[in-house]
Amino acid sequence: MSITKIVLLALAGCMLALIFQKEHKEYVTYLCIGVGVLILHYSVERLQVLLGEFGAITELIPEGKGYMAILLKSIGITYLCETCAGICRDSGFGQVAVQIEIFGKLSILILGIPVVSTLIELISGAF
Repeated sequence: MSITKIVLLALAGCMLALIFQKEHKEYVTYLCIGVGVLILHYSVERLQVLLGEFGAITELIPEGKGYMAILLKSIGITYLCETCAGICRDSGFGQVAVQIEIFGKLSILILGIPVVSTLIELISGAF
């Protein structure tokens, strides 16, 4: 699906949310989640293309397979936490959104420990 269709889907969802907001506030959250899930579905299709490209790059650099896995996991954690935090924030649960963001940042830091360890080993081996 093209970017134009995704943008139009998002705008239509926002317009419907504005219409429902005056009379049926309880449906606005469900509408936003539904539009978000549809956009996420089309994003996953694009992600498959990206994963194929990462696979081709990984084949060229066999030593980098572990690092590419860390990179992909970090990207996944970032998007999942950002999406979930956005939904929580829009639903009025700002504090939960902050906690999700903190958890995501800590998870990415933990994922990066092997990279930092390897970098330190490389630097200490050079001297």
